Amino acid sequence: MRGAKVRAYTEHTTVSQVATHPDGTVTIDCACGMRLTNGPGWSLDEHIRLHRAEARFLALAEVAPPGIPRLLPWPLVEQTPPDPARSSIDDLPPRAQAVAAALTAAGATGQVTALPDSTRTAAQAAAALGCTVGQIANSLVFLADDEPLLVLTSGRHRVDTAALAVALGVARIERATPEQVRAATGQAIGGVAPLGHPAPLRTVVDLALADYDQVWAAGGTPHTVFPTSFAELVAVTGGSPLAVGD
Repeated sequence: MRGAKVRAYTEHTTVSQVATHPDGTVTIDCACGMRLTNGPGWSLDEHIRLHRAEARFLALAEVAPPGIPRLLPWPLVEQTPPDPARSSIDDLPPRAQAVAAALTAAGATGQVTALPDSTRTAAQAAAALGCTVGQIANSLVFLADDEPLLVLTSGRHRVDTAALAVALGVARIERATPEQVRAATGQAIGGVAPLGHPAPLRTVVDLALADYDQVWAAGGTPHTVFPTSFAELVAVTGGSPLAVGD
């Protein structure tokens, strides 16, 4: 459980400077991809504290020994994963429609589904879908020697950029800024899909995703997802299967 707590802490640290916007909102980016902000009844500091507390709770609850007494039942919500067949592509946001079309063209079997709750982080997606965090295929954009690199990684761990750079034969790998992510994918952080981008991206698929029969990936927005598998992700993206983290 200590390891889960440490991972939650390291995966939810702020990674940018505080930005004040013309409309009065104040924001800062978290390492998980979520943009934290103030609001009509809360400060930015309060949002940061709540965000980190939720991350620790979800991480610890995921690995807690079975049967341990809890204040709340776990999982928090007994929910059956959505049935993609019930979703109409015409009801999806434009970016999600582009991803759905790309999936169809690639011969993928899963369909993009809209969820009422945000799936911006792996923990949020897992809670909404009733699956484990490891089954969430995070789409993370990096710059590998200044060229966009898409890493599809299991939500259960972080990307070891130094080891990945060695495996790919590049000098350095660094996290892309939100603006660079949008330029490379046409999608915003928190909703980046494995495909449906303006141009194909060099892609790596985390070998840890092969541990699951079914995984879930973002569908182009923070509220859309689609079911897939490790093998299908490799096939539709032309990605390289690699170990990307611990």
